[in-house]
Amino acid sequence: MANRFPLVLSSNEIRELPSIDNLDLTGSSIVGANNISAVSLTINGGTIGASVTYADIPDAPTQLSDLTNDIGLTISNDFSDITSKPTSLAGYGITDAATLVQGQKADSAIQPGGNLSSLNNDTNFITLADVTGEITVNPTGDLQGSVFADNSTLLVDGTNGNVPSSVVVGAEATNWSTAYSWGDHSVAGYLTSVAYADLTSTPTTIAGYGITDAFDGTFASLTGKPSTLAGYGITAALTDIGIVEGIDGQFLMTDGAGSFTFETIAGGGGITDVSSDTTPQLGGNLDLNSNNITGTGEITITGTVTATNFVSSGTGTPTLESATNIVLDAANNINLKINTATIATISSTGLAADITGDITGSVFSDDSSMIIDGVSGTIVGPISKIVGDVQQISGPGAISLDTLITEITTTGTDDAYSLADGILGQIKIIAMVGDGGDAILTPTTLATGTNVTFEDVNDNITLLFTSNGWLNTANQGAIIA
Repeated sequence: MANRFPLVLSSNEIRELPSIDNLDLTGSSIVGANNISAVSLTINGGTIGASVTYADIPDAPTQLSDLTNDIGLTISNDFSDITSKPTSLAGYGITDAATLVQGQKADSAIQPGGNLSSLNNDTNFITLADVTGEITVNPTGDLQGSVFADNSTLLVDGTNGNVPSSVVVGAEATNWSTAYSWGDHSVAGYLTSVAYADLTSTPTTIAGYGITDAFDGTFASLTGKPSTLAGYGITAALTDIGIVEGIDGQFLMTDGAGSFTFETIAGGGGITDVSSDTTPQLGGNLDLNSNNITGTGEITITGTVTATNFVSSGTGTPTLESATNIVLDAANNINLKINTATIATISSTGLAADITGDITGSVFSDDSSMIIDGVSGTIVGPISKIVGDVQQISGPGAISLDTLITEITTTGTDDAYSLADGILGQIKIIAMVGDGGDAILTPTTLATGTNVTFEDVNDNITLLFTSNGWLNTANQGAIIA
């Protein structure tokens, strides 16, 4: 609804009343008006501003005598003349007075000069009867002070921290007093030092003296033991047990009954080194004893190879080949690395990888149905649901190219939004979800106009970026201009 000026007749023309002129309604009135908007009103010479107080009303009464008592009101300062007086403290708004019940209890309470004996001793205060006679104390901490007997004799001197000798009695005290009366024991010839030889009943074992860290005499407890026969000074160990020395190249043979002889291999055979045996066999497990197997060649094993780590030297191309399947089994994850950097991880939840570059091939679902046809370069339908990322923007700003959908909430009149050029084939959906005023979208390149205006909630537009810029493919309520 627009504002209009009244029409007036001027120089035989009907014109709107100029904004600087006044409208003279002398002898007339304004009736049927819904609202009258004015900076101020002047009534009977008095001006009423945007806010009106009682003082602004001209000739407003300021005291009762200015009013006409047409209802027979009686004005008196006597409390007895007041009618409908409250009948309770709450009726007068008094909150800190005693109630009737509290006042009745005050009448039966102990009055000044009363006796404590009239109270119920429910907290067990000590009375005179409690301190008459003996007092039994069960302390849970330290007692401080002196202790006196019934006859006032000092038993424990709490000031000096001692027990007076005069009150110490008993056989031990008597014996000590007797020994003390002998005088200086060293002068009297009493034993003041003892030689070990004078001791009787001395122990005969180390354990008897309580010594636990002495050598126990066993070979196992010796340290720095030699590791060779020469170290022990043994020069003819075999001959010492009755074995006759052989000649170079012979081997020592036992008859299984405790006799040993040096023998020569029949026919002068045998091997001079391991490489001479072209079909060596192990009768048990080969213990490398922290050493390595090195060389050039192949290892062919029928069975399972168990190792802590499988590490390539890096000079060749390790290859895993199988006529059936290759199984990689790990308790946690299987990591694929290049130059120590993990590029993919296979876990119980699937394959996780950071891929930079193109992926070539088709994609299949768990039921072996094709999702992406890598040969024809198409997505195979039907597609039940497409979910895109959503940008939510409140107030003016830039529309993101990194999300499929943008939700706009305006916060003022004609909020301005920008949209940069996308890539060919890119789709962008924009919708107004909150209306605080109109939203004006100005893309960098709009194929069919300059800008798009959203006026109401749920106005939306779907744009496709083409060689001509953003092209409208679907529109509901948005205005393209």
